[in-house]
Amino acid sequence: MKMIERYDTTRRKRIKDRRPRWIVLGLLAIGIRTFLANEPYLTEEIYSEGIFKYIRFGFDKVTGFFGFPLVYLVLPWMVFRIFGTYIRSIRPGKGCLGRIFNFIYTTIAIALWLVFWFLLLWGFNYCRIPIEEKLDFKTEAFTDLDLREQLEDRLTSLYPLRKSLQPDDAPFTDADMPKDIENMVRKEVNALFSVLGYDFRGDMRGRMLKPKGILLRFSTSGVYFPFTGECNIDAGLHPLQKPFTLAHEMAHGMGITDEGDCNFLAYLACVRSDDPFIRYSGEFIFWRYLATGYMRSTEDKEAYPAFRASLRPSFVGDLNAINENNDKYPDFFPKARNNTYDAFLKAQGVTAGINSYGEVVAKVLSWENQKD
Repeated sequence: MKMIERYDTTRRKRIKDRRPRWIVLGLLAIGIRTFLANEPYLTEEIYSEGIFKYIRFGFDKVTGFFGFPLVYLVLPWMVFRIFGTYIRSIRPGKGCLGRIFNFIYTTIAIALWLVFWFLLLWGFNYCRIPIEEKLDFKTEAFTDLDLREQLEDRLTSLYPLRKSLQPDDAPFTDADMPKDIENMVRKEVNALFSVLGYDFRGDMRGRMLKPKGILLRFSTSGVYFPFTGECNIDAGLHPLQKPFTLAHEMAHGMGITDEGDCNFLAYLACVRSDDPFIRYSGEFIFWRYLATGYMRSTEDKEAYPAFRASLRPSFVGDLNAINENNDKYPDFFPKARNNTYDAFLKAQGVTAGINSYGEVVAKVLSWENQKD
């Protein structure tokens, strides 16, 4: 019994000693993050094109051995460690005030521990050179008439592309998606980054998380998990959404943080593919963003419904299929999720917050106008 008590006492002391270390490391990481916020070129050279490349390489070597998403193991382990730290830190014999102090102290230490690893493994990329500056183009403003014209013009390529995939106008299923979708999308993302001048290559894994709806119920279709380096998408997504969403998360895996930038790069990666399904996914999802932008910008609220009614039935069927599929997984806490993520993005310097997803429209159209 004495041996066990001595072991427990030593272990508690060792845990107690870790908390100041976590706090120091977390504050140090925040200090570096604050400094790098005004040093995008330094961030790009030292971290994004330097340290992060080795982090990416290490993750890719480890995750490549596993045939399942490591988030299934790592996330429960993190929760277990955090819960265990709380239990051991609130020691008997300290009184109510002592336990409250220990709880607050431990919470701060754990939060800063998570901040340290998040920033080190990926988060410093928020300070890198903006994509417009990196790729030498400027985002322009577009009117609702511009967007309406784009909606109409892009149908001239979308209709034939869809017909080539489904001559009988049948709805799409997972069976229509390329079998090796992960490798095909990763290949396009790597090729795109090379063409755009990013000195980077990633072999990140693109995982489909189950059960279906595990992300969709939190208003999320995919997530890059920096603690494993994996790009995860919800297995419940409609097949037309999967290539685009996978490319979006792989852009995150390459160190791109802004959601609009990842949508922009996902579109460019998909439309350059030789596979017609991946290409249609990119064009179709971008068309949906265009339609959303047009609905929000036009003062004539009847204009889009009337335009939508003129679309081919097969194309409308694709639009409805995605909406119906999403309806299978109603959000648990839509407002809480949106408000929390919006605040997080703005805290990281993404001024548009959660609306940055929709910035893909202006970015793509500006890119095409200036690079033609």
